[in-house]
Amino acid sequence: MDEVSKTEIFGENTKTEVLEKTATELIINNDGPKKAKDKVVPLLYVRVACLALALIGIPMLYLAALFSRPQPIKIEEIGGTMNAAYVEISGTLVRDARIIQRADGVGEITLFIDDESGSIAVKAHKNMARDLVLHDKVPRLGDVVTVAGTVQSDAYGDYYLVMKDADTLVIKEQELPQKSLQQIREEGIRGAVKLKVQVLSVQQPGAHTSRPWRFTVSDGTSAMDLIIWNAMLEPVLPLSWGAGAELSGRFVVGTFRGEPQLSISAIKDLALLNTGSEIRGNILDAATEAQAEGR
Repeated sequence: MDEVSKTEIFGENTKTEVLEKTATELIINNDGPKKAKDKVVPLLYVRVACLALALIGIPMLYLAALFSRPQPIKIEEIGGTMNAAYVEISGTLVRDARIIQRADGVGEITLFIDDESGSIAVKAHKNMARDLVLHDKVPRLGDVVTVAGTVQSDAYGDYYLVMKDADTLVIKEQELPQKSLQQIREEGIRGAVKLKVQVLSVQQPGAHTSRPWRFTVSDGTSAMDLIIWNAMLEPVLPLSWGAGAELSGRFVVGTFRGEPQLSISAIKDLALLNTGSEIRGNILDAATEAQAEGR
């Protein structure tokens, strides 16, 4: 019987034999499941790897942002797209630092900085604020500072910076001009200046009051009020603060009821000239010396 006849006669059987043989080989060799498995398992590995990278990557990105070098910018550049960005600004303190006291000590310090492109508040909270006070690293009106922090916004949409590291605060104290009280009046000078004045009279606040001490001082060209809060004066009350005492140092010129008025940022900014000729140095040192001598 020729080949054509065989195919025609046994064609269906031949197809059945081939199918049975193929099925047997698949069962024995497990080729079918193996081929399917080869396609599924690598995809599963990819998914697991992606999830692992995401779980590890997010904290790593956060740490990288936390400890990365801040980007120096102008204050006017701070906007909505920079929320939580770590930036660095440089500018001048346009007000004395605001220090908020809590029951357990300093709770917050706010610096008001202007760089001529804009102004912004920079805040230090809790332990960082206390460290700044403890290490005498709180800048004053007129100081030029560089500081880094993260951009935040309040409920009114105003932006401010939150310090993350006290070491990023660099203070450059400015050399202050020596002025007379008459110049202050005539030129409308405001801010920090150097002065040498003599106390003409003292108005002491009453007991259990929050009012400040009020001194009337003169430098021979004009007279002006000097306000010092009781908390500042308390460490130096052993010294003589009566009429005739002479003070020299860093004063802050502001206004009260339309008139120029003097104040100080810190008691350490003053030097006391008891006799009008001998500088006793930092007023806190003078108070310590007076206490030691029993005066």
